[in-house]
Amino acid sequence: MALLVSGSLAGCQGMFRSHPVKKTIEAPPAKVATMPSSPGADNLRPLAPHSSEPATSETTTDSQSKSSETLNLERCKAQLEALKTLAPNQYPRLNNAFRFIMNGAAKYASIRSETSAETQDTIDALYHYRSNLICAQIGQTMMNTLSLHGAMP
Repeated sequence: MALLVSGSLAGCQGMFRSHPVKKTIEAPPAKVATMPSSPGADNLRPLAPHSSEPATSETTTDSQSKSSETLNLERCKAQLEALKTLAPNQYPRLNNAFRFIMNGAAKYASIRSETSAETQDTIDALYHYRSNLICAQIGQTMMNTLSLHGAMP
């Protein structure tokens, strides 16, 4: 079973972002309208440039992005495996959900290049959201279980 999960992870490691993500950082003129690049994000990106000067840009490479996502998924998988002994009653549900998402992501990754850019953006965001959600649920279950083990009777 662990082989299946790790095989699914290997198949979808690069699916979330297969193109470089460019983040633009500008020294703001008098007033710059900004909006968060994602909900709750600290980094801002300009809505529209206010000057004719070229913006200073910093590019996040694919390998850095994939590495971060891979590390997050590996941590999530390790937490899930720990739940096998810590919370055996909750493990099957979380494991099935995790495997379902990873299998779907692997299937999507195999046909991703055949879809339009708009579809890729949408489905990438969907799988990114779903994987973050299940990993958050796994992490929360881990924290709750550990805190209960440390609670006084």
